[in-house]
Amino acid sequence: MNEVYRKLDEGRLADAHVTLSRFYRKPGLSPQQTRQLTDLLDQLAGTVIYSRHSLLEPPYVVRPGDTLQSIAERYDVPPQLIANINGIRDPRGPQPGDELKVVPGPFHAVIDLDNYELTIMLGELYAGRFPISIGRDQPNLEGTYVVAGKGVGPTYYGPDGTTFDEHDPRNPLGNLWLGLGDRVGQTSRIGIHGTDESQNIGGDAPRGNIALDRRDIEDVYGILSVGSRVIIQR
Repeated sequence: MNEVYRKLDEGRLADAHVTLSRFYRKPGLSPQQTRQLTDLLDQLAGTVIYSRHSLLEPPYVVRPGDTLQSIAERYDVPPQLIANINGIRDPRGPQPGDELKVVPGPFHAVIDLDNYELTIMLGELYAGRFPISIGRDQPNLEGTYVVAGKGVGPTYYGPDGTTFDEHDPRNPLGNLWLGLGDRVGQTSRIGIHGTDESQNIGGDAPRGNIALDRRDIEDVYGILSVGSRVIIQR
């Protein structure tokens, strides 16, 4: 921590972020050390990754013919992430000559079933954590997957044959869905989704898979790409 604070005093936020990320979830830390570490990592990730300060890559200068989609593909991140970071609301997107904060992807996720937590990583860099609930639909979720597809307004298919469309208030999947599978394009009933039942976050839910509250699913949906790796473990 002395080394980290020295780097912070010198304004070397990205270097401090790298150093601290190496110790995230390292065995042997006390609860107090873990809290101190994660609190500081949350602040650093917010600045290094998600603010408009270009601390990981030089700003990208938009060229004629560039679109949000083409720039996002260049850096292997969703276009929504670049829009969110840079505050782009204009439907025309960025204009030639604009400077954009860019982040070299892809991001990946690690889901801790025992602690009901989803952690986002950017390579070896800690990039945020979100509390989740775990639905009882899939009792054996552990494994390594990729985000096989992303969608809006998912239909719920229960293990007992129950089906709820996107407009059914009994649908536990919220409005956003990241389907998980062995390969891109694979149809899967395992996924990360939103929920309006925030009282279940941090525990088990009667239906669904890996659920985040409405605001958090919007963030995660905009961070993970189709093809991003997702590790589910205990």
